[in-house]
Amino acid sequence: MKGKIDELGSGPTDPQLDTTDNEIDDNHVDKNIQGSDLNQQDTSSVQGGSNPAEVDVSSNIEAAKTVEPEEPNTLNKKQLWPDPLQPEAMPRVIGDFIKEATKNSEADPAAILITLLSHFAISCGPNPYLMVGDTKHYARINGVVVGESNSARKGTSIGPVKVVFELVERGCKTSPGPLSTGEGIINAVRDEAQEWVTDKKTNSGNWQVTDPGMKDKCLLVIEEEFSSSLQASKREGNTLSSIIRTLFDSGNCEPITKTSIIRCTNAHVGIIAHITLFELKKLLSENDKMNGFGNRFLWICAKRTKLVPFPEPLPVHVKQKMAEHIESAIKLAHEGKEYKLTNEAKQLWSDCYPDLAESRPGIAGTIIARAAPYVLRLALVYCLFRKGKSIGVEDIEAALVFWKYADQSANFIFDGTTVPDRKKQKILKCLGAGTKTTTEIRKEAFSNHIGSHILQELLEQLISDGIVECETTATGGAPKTTYRKIDRRFCAKSVLTPEQTEAMVTKNANALKAQGEICELDDSAILSDEQPVL
Repeated sequence: MKGKIDELGSGPTDPQLDTTDNEIDDNHVDKNIQGSDLNQQDTSSVQGGSNPAEVDVSSNIEAAKTVEPEEPNTLNKKQLWPDPLQPEAMPRVIGDFIKEATKNSEADPAAILITLLSHFAISCGPNPYLMVGDTKHYARINGVVVGESNSARKGTSIGPVKVVFELVERGCKTSPGPLSTGEGIINAVRDEAQEWVTDKKTNSGNWQVTDPGMKDKCLLVIEEEFSSSLQASKREGNTLSSIIRTLFDSGNCEPITKTSIIRCTNAHVGIIAHITLFELKKLLSENDKMNGFGNRFLWICAKRTKLVPFPEPLPVHVKQKMAEHIESAIKLAHEGKEYKLTNEAKQLWSDCYPDLAESRPGIAGTIIARAAPYVLRLALVYCLFRKGKSIGVEDIEAALVFWKYADQSANFIFDGTTVPDRKKQKILKCLGAGTKTTTEIRKEAFSNHIGSHILQELLEQLISDGIVECETTATGGAPKTTYRKIDRRFCAKSVLTPEQTEAMVTKNANALKAQGEICELDDSAILSDEQPVL
């Protein structure tokens, strides 16, 4: 699959924010000024040799002509709306259905797809699973459809899926919500409850059923007003966030309460929620963004794709055909088994895994931190939908393409960045050899295959993170700026004065050099509040 994961997380950026038109190189020469423009500048001092510190204009004209193409600047730019959902994410029957569902509708294909996959996945039950190490991953998917406004036609994505599943006998039960407490979800899929009853005459007793519980443990919550759920989760003592996380992972939950004991085992719960971008940014707490609640959802951008004054219902034959396919696929899934990857799928997964597992900065990086397991879950759902016996290449490819859309959506929603950390690691590795200029870093770390504006912004980020520092010194001409990696054997949050810390660094460095024990430290380590150890 061409570029199966190469472009993961990347997306369009706002051209209005591009600064390449006025890019300045290391000699402070505008690379985009044409030679004729340069000749019109005041060069008398250069020609006359009155100021030897002036830049040689003719040499810079030639340098401007031969500068290599710059990489697109995707750092510190607002992520634009995701690229259109690609057909590879909608294979076979799924693609045919979504094509019909959007033909005479304003619904977004991505919103229909997440609703369809989640509804189908929960209907398959908890029996099919995929092992990752010692952990079982089930066909459970949570999705949040996010529109920029109330006119994004988020709700229209539910209709086509709903009318199909009304014809499916084995479909899971659904609830319109709203989600208010974690205990409320557990109650909907609760286990049988028993109580020990003693006969006062015989002084003997036995267990009696006080609550038969729910035989069907499969539940899809379709929450069209997710804002109310987020508001509820902020109340003191509310367990909604933590229980959603637990049910996504294991399906087993037994909160400790003062009154009646309630629990569920092997529950299969999914959530499809709708919210506007404004409401989401206002109501999703910083804690839920960072504690794992956010990355247990696929965040899907949706908007009105076209204007349809008179939408038409889904044709009967389309509903029936799709319902028949889903019915037979669910029947196979209920037989239950462990699904494994084919050899070809394993090879594809090995190629994609490093990019999926790579950490990304900021809140958006936290939101998509569950990339690898989520792609596998999606692949399992795609496999079940096509009634496959094992997860194949086409399932991995479809999952990757859909994940890319979700990744770009998360970057748009949470204002993320699309520059991978590996470039920063290359810079740090280069600086580990000593103090460097930007020209040296560009050559040694990237073989000159990086735009100087991108390199400069990466360096500025490393400086703001307290990992790199720079020093500018005067020369006979343009000032010289050098960069070096900060010694991170000592924590940044020290109560010592800068002079004491510098003296301590020097003392310890000299001692280690004398012992021959200088070692490279992990630049990804998190700085602590502890005092440096002598």
